Amino acid sequence: MFDRKKYMAEYRFKNRVRMNAYAREHRRENPEMYRRHERSRAQYQRGWKWGLRLKAFAALGDKCVRCGYDDPRAFQFNHKNGDGWKDVSSANGHYRMLKDIIAGKRSDIELTCANCNMIHARENNLFRIRENDMGEIRVN
Repeated sequence: MFDRKKYMAEYRFKNRVRMNAYAREHRRENPEMYRRHERSRAQYQRGWKWGLRLKAFAALGDKCVRCGYDDPRAFQFNHKNGDGWKDVSSANGHYRMLKDIIAGKRSDIELTCANCNMIHARENNLFRIRENDMGEIRVN
């Protein structure tokens, strides 16, 4: 029996150099089409991500747990244990974190405003001290 998926995969593999050259040429000849596509895709993703963040904010109470501030533009997710780097360093970390918050699976995260999140980090010494290439010490 003819397996179209397998056939197309083999075809693309055998002809990848020619197909890539054609794609590069097409992109060079039609830059406006690709710019328009990139803009619309980026716009869609920004809206989609913001919608996901708003759902996570709602799941966490829609206000800062420390001071009660309720403007979502200043909200940040505070990892109570100070291990937020784990969420952003994995492949789908931030997306997975938001989906888990919405589903109610994350009790180690609270919603804080930017000021309260910074105060929490300073109080608990959650900043890493690093030395850059020139020997200068930076606090992140």
